[in-house]
Amino acid sequence: MTKESIIELQKIDCNCNDCIFMARDSNKFQESKKMHYLWQLNYFNLIKEKTKDETMRFEFDSSTAMVQYGDCSKFNKPVSFIKCAVKPIHRFLAWIGCKAKLIIILIQTYCFK
Repeated sequence: MTKESIIELQKIDCNCNDCIFMARDSNKFQESKKMHYLWQLNYFNLIKEKTKDETMRFEFDSSTAMVQYGDCSKFNKPVSFIKCAVKPIHRFLAWIGCKAKLIIILIQTYCFK
C-alpha cells in the first residue's frame, strides 16, 4: 500500500486508533492509569484488612486502564476510546448489510405466508 492509500483508509476508518486526525494525550492516559492503580490498591487494602491475611501481595492489573485519550483535529474536540474496539467502516457496513438481509428474510417468512 502506498502512503496516500493508507491516509485515505485512515480518513474513512471509524476507529480512533490509527486515525490521521487523532493526537494522543499521553498525560491524560497516565493520570487515568494512576487513578486505576489507586482504586485497585485501595480495594486490595480493604480486602487484606478484612481477611487479615498478611501473605497477600498487590499486583496491578493494567488491562483495566484501557481508555485512551486524545484530541480529534477533524471535529475539534477531545475524545476518549477503547483501543481496537471499533472496527473499520467497511466492516461496520457489512455487518449492517447482514442484519438488513436477516430482517428481510424474517419479514418474508412471517408476514407474507
